[in-house]
Amino acid sequence: MIRRRMVIFPSCLVLMIPYSSELMVRIVTWNQQAKDPPPPRTLVDHLVPRRRFHIIALCTQECENTISKSFFTPTKAKWETAISIAVGPDYDVIRSQALQASHSIIFVHRSLLPLISNVKATVVPTGFMDVLGNKGGIGISFNVGISSFCIINAHLAASQFAVQKRIDGYARISSIVARRMSSNRGRIKNVIDIVKSHTRSRNQISPAKDLAPGWPAKEETLLSMFDFVFWAGDLNFRSNGTRAIIDSLLKADAHQILLNNDQLSLLIQVDPTFNGIEEGPLNFRPTYKFDKESDQYDTSKKRRIPSWTDRILFKKGSSVDVITYSSATEIRSSDHRPVCGSYCCKIKYK
Repeated sequence: MIRRRMVIFPSCLVLMIPYSSELMVRIVTWNQQAKDPPPPRTLVDHLVPRRRFHIIALCTQECENTISKSFFTPTKAKWETAISIAVGPDYDVIRSQALQASHSIIFVHRSLLPLISNVKATVVPTGFMDVLGNKGGIGISFNVGISSFCIINAHLAASQFAVQKRIDGYARISSIVARRMSSNRGRIKNVIDIVKSHTRSRNQISPAKDLAPGWPAKEETLLSMFDFVFWAGDLNFRSNGTRAIIDSLLKADAHQILLNNDQLSLLIQVDPTFNGIEEGPLNFRPTYKFDKESDQYDTSKKRRIPSWTDRILFKKGSSVDVITYSSATEIRSSDHRPVCGSYCCKIKYK
């Protein structure tokens, strides 16, 4: 069950984890369509309000460069600089990682650093022959106290009818991230060293170096390995229907009918691949595909069907309260709208 509650955020975050054991977590996913990031003030206003969260995870796709250009130029320095300014000086990066045009970066409030350990990352390409990283996933895991987190950033197969490819990509990423993470679960003693070395190691992670060799005797699932699991990304699931039908439903504000025809919502209900996963309430309009700098859905010759391609999912049954789940409709630089989730996670710190 998703437990929701109203929370009035303080203007200054007070960290009292040993007393409340509650962490405020912000997850953002955004396909940037290789556009320059907005000014930091815009990012603060609409994506990462300051001093309200203990952990902030930004999961981007087509970040800074196109997919093809990112094959040769994987740097995400411009985006990392902009989002670091927006997040502010009270936070440090515990990990960033790129997979071609996708990018994940996780910030932690400095007061939380002594509780952070076991930080790891890996990448799983699912593009051509499962080798190219034009599609795939990034997994970053870490502990807060003795509670474990894994945050997946995925860019799954496109096309209205590539449902099975998306299911297969989701399953492959889940399985491989679980295998690699379970092969090396030793504690990192000094997380401050991770923060200091961040700029040196940015975008240069090698699974062979980061993760111990060998496979576990019995494969664990991603959901069984971690207390908290978040899936965020351009998952690319579409709305079932024609463009004319979906347009008419949007015009009539027939939101429930649209939800009943959302591919991912249907799969979460019936496909065992998604057992143990849930999502906050989809109370916002489809996040793809928009005309440039516009609130108008695609008017090109392709006239793509408006869909909720951009999603944030989390482990069912974990101690998670969904505080907010929304799209940032004010940011129009991409043909996707960013999606943001705020979550309260009750952890064990000792």
